[in-house]
Amino acid sequence: MAPIATYTITSSDPEPAGFILPDLFSDCRYPLRVNPHSHHVSRASEEWLFTEAHIVEPEIAKFKALRIGDLIASCYPDADASRLRIVLDFLSWAFIVDDYLDDRDVDDVRGMRECCISASRDPINFQTENPAGKIYKSRFMDTAGPGCTERFIHILDLFFTAAAKEVDNRAKGQIHDLASYTTLRRDLSEQSCNDTYVNLIAILMHEQGLDLQGAVDYSGQLCKSAIQRFEDNQATLPSRVAIYIQGMQDMVVGSLHWYFDSARYFGEDGETEARPIHEATSQKALVFVYYVEQFEL
Repeated sequence: MAPIATYTITSSDPEPAGFILPDLFSDCRYPLRVNPHSHHVSRASEEWLFTEAHIVEPEIAKFKALRIGDLIASCYPDADASRLRIVLDFLSWAFIVDDYLDDRDVDDVRGMRECCISASRDPINFQTENPAGKIYKSRFMDTAGPGCTERFIHILDLFFTAAAKEVDNRAKGQIHDLASYTTLRRDLSEQSCNDTYVNLIAILMHEQGLDLQGAVDYSGQLCKSAIQRFEDNQATLPSRVAIYIQGMQDMVVGSLHWYFDSARYFGEDGETEARPIHEATSQKALVFVYYVEQFEL
């Protein structure tokens, strides 16, 4: 895995031809662990999703290139097969929804919110013709206790509220400052590849007057500082939360490797050269943005 990569930009704007990503791998030194159930769980989850969502080629190949199973396997290396499948199914659904919302309006987001929350509260009797809602309902399992269920619904509500705000900002051409952006990003699942208004690099360039490389370097420092705060705080925590801390480490290092391994951001050459899948300006689709946010800037 190459620790530093050049992201080449295709654009008609008078901007730099590329920039250097921060060396995130040197700062994030946690061991990468992989769940042994990954392969058969991923195959079962893909079969379910392709059937329920009526996904056919070439979309099947594009989805498989995301390698979401690899992400979940490294973020949840100790989960049993059943729990790993639940998490994988949910995240696969979230990716579908995230892409679906890219070209939708606020009313569409609110309608999906109502659909999914209603399915969460009454998965047996609730009926819907919303495609994303039907997929969600097909795998929602009423096995958690009431407290856990309510927390899950609350987080789902935060996600759709943030998604609606993102769609509204995009429609109005509004851009966040760093503080409001950080708050919003914590409630969203995954950055859109064509979003210029909810993007850390765009905000740093706009708010602090940085050029492209300056904004990228600044983001790298934010990430490094966040890791250091995490480790400083970890040293003060009691041993009874060790499993929780291990889970946070797995999540961070697993997602970092996945961003370079998945074709979503760097095509098939993420290990050697970071490059965009779509034409992009300097304000679009940076691989490490969401990674930085996991440490809560």
